[in-house]
Order: sequence, then structure tokens, then C-alpha cells
Amino acid sequence: MTAPGTNGPLPRFPFFCFLAAGVASVSLGVALRAIDEIVALAVEKTPQHASKRLADQTGVQIDVALMEARLSAARAFLADELSAAWELAVAGSEVPDAVKGRLRLACTFASAEATEVTQKAFALGGGTSVFESSALQRCLRDAHAANQHTIVSRRLLETYSMVRFGLGPDTARF
Repeated sequence: MTAPGTNGPLPRFPFFCFLAAGVASVSLGVALRAIDEIVALAVEKTPQHASKRLADQTGVQIDVALMEARLSAARAFLADELSAAWELAVAGSEVPDAVKGRLRLACTFASAEATEVTQKAFALGGGTSVFESSALQRCLRDAHAANQHTIVSRRLLETYSMVRFGLGPDTARF
């Protein structure tokens, strides 16, 4: 008689890593929307007591460029670590704690970077951002809600470093 269960890469992929990657991906998507919203607003809005549109202001231009770079770097880190873990699962191997740790680090980093990018977009929008009709206020709320999830908690940074240092932390939720 064959034991019940399924075989394949998905059941071998670490459950908590899968969950963390989902939360991090949502965070990245929210931040991308926030960037799109501030770009759209910047070409239309001339702030009170200003002579130039937001899009024409050097500081806003630099901030948007850096926001996109930060988001792209976080997304690339997450994609690299997801790929490394997935390749092991596809090969039929168990995913070791070191790989799980890097993936969880990438998830936590992506969520935190996405939240900071979203906060920056919100701030750039000025008073326009606070209205209920503004997508930027919804993005800010959603980014913070996702980043509050324990699965991408800053505590994972400590756990990752303990694994890296060989200090043997509790990795049951890796």
C-alpha cells in the first residue's frame, strides 16, 4: 500500500517561506502602484506656493528614481532567493536552513523596502495624498498592513543572522 500524500516541488517547498514570499510580493505590488500614482500625480500637480509642477522639481525626480531603484533591487533579491529554493525543491532536495534563511531575509527586506517606498510616494503627494479618494493613502495603509505581518517581521533579521553565525536559533518557522 502506498502512503497517502503528494510528491513534487510544491509540497517540498517550505510552507512558511511560501507564505512570506506571498506577503512580500503583495508589498512590492503595492509599492509599484504607489510609484505609478505619484508619477501620475506629479505631472498634474503644482503644489501651493510653488511655481513648478512636482514632475519638474529636481528633488521629486531624484526621489522617484531612487524609489524605483530600491523597489527593483528588493524584487531582484526576492526573485533570486525564490529561484534558489525552488530549484532545490524541483530537484527533490530538502531546502536547508541556510537557503530558507536567505529567502526569509529577502522577504523581510522586500516588504520593508516596499513600505518605505510607499511612504515616500505618499509624502511626495503632499496634502493630496491624505484624501480618501487618493490611491496613495490606500497604498500607504496596505503597505503598512502587509509589513506588520509576523511572517515578514524584523525578528527574522535576527534569526537569519543567528543561522549565518552558526548560533542555532529556532528555525521551526523557517
